[in-house]
Amino acid sequence: MNRKLCVTGVPVKVSHLKEGTFKDTPLEIFSYLNEVGGKHGVGRIDIVENRFVGMKSRGIYETPGGTILYHAHLDIEAFTMDREVRRIKQGLSIKFSELLYNGFWYSPECEFVRHCIVKSQENVEGKVQLSVFKGQVYILGRESPKSLYNEELVRLRADQTGVPICPGLSSCVSCALMALAAILGEVARFMLVRHGSIWLKGHVGGCHFVFHRDFKDEMNVQEKKKSERM
Repeated sequence: MNRKLCVTGVPVKVSHLKEGTFKDTPLEIFSYLNEVGGKHGVGRIDIVENRFVGMKSRGIYETPGGTILYHAHLDIEAFTMDREVRRIKQGLSIKFSELLYNGFWYSPECEFVRHCIVKSQENVEGKVQLSVFKGQVYILGRESPKSLYNEELVRLRADQTGVPICPGLSSCVSCALMALAAILGEVARFMLVRHGSIWLKGHVGGCHFVFHRDFKDEMNVQEKKKSERM
């Protein structure tokens, strides 16, 4: 069982919790994780790839240390990085790998992509606890001083009306609308099919709301227009 420490997207320390040992230089980190991951068959792939000149070739690669760091890094990214920034960064990562594979490290486009990726890593900081076993990397937990996760904000509970609410939404109108949309996604479909109308009553963060919409007349109008076209 190991713990990896990451600062601005760069691994700076790996510790073995049971043995109490740690490595804190880049060479030591990779060498140690290669040894640990290699014993469990982590990071071995057998693929057919497309070379830059158009030929296909078979490749067998073993990168146990890199695979462990990759999984830990992705986990702490999801914990600390904005959703849209991470989505863009994932696309840039694919482009970056293509540029490297094809030998364009010194090209202006590769330099631009590298700067964007470095910018995206400013808040990627924290610790990831993981284990390796039989070729797999298992994430067991994570913590970060720059975490975007807020348990109170996302925790849902039910009040007396049985409507799920989020106690931290009273000061956030957009979050309240998302909560309402989530409720409608679960309730409205059933009500529409069975009764042709929706009655929704509840409160979000102390703010009471009542929502009603009758679809019967709208459906009748749609059927009438449809018959007139025929």
